Amino acid sequence: MSNFLPNIDDVLFELDQIIEASIQENNFLGVFAYIYRRTTAQIKEEILNQRFENNDLMEQFDVVFATYYIDAYKAYKANQPISKSWEVSFAAANDNISIIQHLIMGMNAHINYDLGVAAAQVAPNGNIEAMKADFYRVNEILAELCEEIQDRLGRISKVMSFLNFITISQSEKVVDFYICKFRSKAWEFASTLSNTENKEERSTIKMEVDQLTANLGQQIRKPGNFIARMTLKVVRMFEKKNINEIMPLLAAA
Repeated sequence: MSNFLPNIDDVLFELDQIIEASIQENNFLGVFAYIYRRTTAQIKEEILNQRFENNDLMEQFDVVFATYYIDAYKAYKANQPISKSWEVSFAAANDNISIIQHLIMGMNAHINYDLGVAAAQVAPNGNIEAMKADFYRVNEILAELCEEIQDRLGRISKVMSFLNFITISQSEKVVDFYICKFRSKAWEFASTLSNTENKEERSTIKMEVDQLTANLGQQIRKPGNFIARMTLKVVRMFEKKNINEIMPLLAAA
């Protein structure tokens, strides 16, 4: 892990670089990067509006969290070792799979693994409970943002647009479901790490969760269920295929 970035503005700049590289290289890594950038910008706004109990800590946490992703991306591009979780997601950059699979694989690696590690790093030695309220306040913020995100995804996926039309409540939104599910697991992981004093035990726990997260990523990438595979293939048929077309549609106001 390199030195952490100074602030959220630096995080946003780095995410912009990943998005631009995705466009230039015509790969799908920019889909997760854009959605993550949008949520990070919203967290910055909420911090400026003093929405958290400890706004300074939440900015520090957000920066530490983001740095794990940014460092993993840079290491991957430089052919350096990275977590198993991110290996699965980055390896699928040019896979002919649905956009929602690309997005959820990124969410899986960053939330199921990075988020717990980052939270325990910011609040070590059993101090994790002090940030629990703010951790779950982020869930509320993301839920508020989720309809916008899914509407943006609907611009590039006719199936996602249809799902937007037929869902009734915010809790039924596809993206919101995975974010909440993953973040709940991440809190359990963070709590375990924060309350584990032995360095070797923490390392073992991290390796185990990294492997489990990678396994889940592989299941998302290549579902074992035949019906799931066929359904996702149909979804893919009705999606935009060119990243140079996808990214402007995602980012348009």
